[in-house]
Amino acid sequence: MQIISRSDAKALGLKFYFTGKPCPRGHVAERRVSECDCIECKRQWHKRSPDKYREAARRYREAHREKVRDRLTKWRDANRDRWRQHYRRWNDENREKTNAICKRWRDDNQSKCQEMGRNWRACNPHMNNAKTARRNAAKLNATPPWLTHAQQQEMLDVYEQALLCRLLTGVPHDVAHIEPLKGLDRSGLHVPWNLQILPSKENQSKGNRPPSGP
Repeated sequence: MQIISRSDAKALGLKFYFTGKPCPRGHVAERRVSECDCIECKRQWHKRSPDKYREAARRYREAHREKVRDRLTKWRDANRDRWRQHYRRWNDENREKTNAICKRWRDDNQSKCQEMGRNWRACNPHMNNAKTARRNAAKLNATPPWLTHAQQQEMLDVYEQALLCRLLTGVPHDVAHIEPLKGLDRSGLHVPWNLQILPSKENQSKGNRPPSGP
């Protein structure tokens, strides 16, 4: 590890410096420029007193809310892929906690949540249509659990193509199932190869009848 003084590290905009000398507890480790504290001492304190550390971190966040938010925003912007991976992993490991947090936020911000939903649906009509179809198909147990991510994306592309057909022709188009999800004598699945794009009037007249032929 390269030796650098605190003044030099501060001039270079670094967060840590390294003297190569042991701290009062005998650790030869980096030190923080802002506080001169030994990183190894801090790490061991975290392990010995996790509750005290969480409480101290909570008090700091409350006292420096804007500063913490700005720092987190800058880090997310500079590490977008890493942040997404961390976010997904944390959600997967804390599913019940995540659901509780989201529910509490929705209950406390109902008007804002509804406005966000309206804006999202207006900006992403094809994704909203695909979402509605997935929900309806799930009710009918028509969405197989073995669909891959690529196949799900293929289905989303079909709904986007239906939207483009409406924008280009001025005629409303729907994404219909070749084999109806709830047919008269047989039922199809909500899968990419069972989707087709039809004008809305033709889709309505088709109803839940299966395709002609064998």
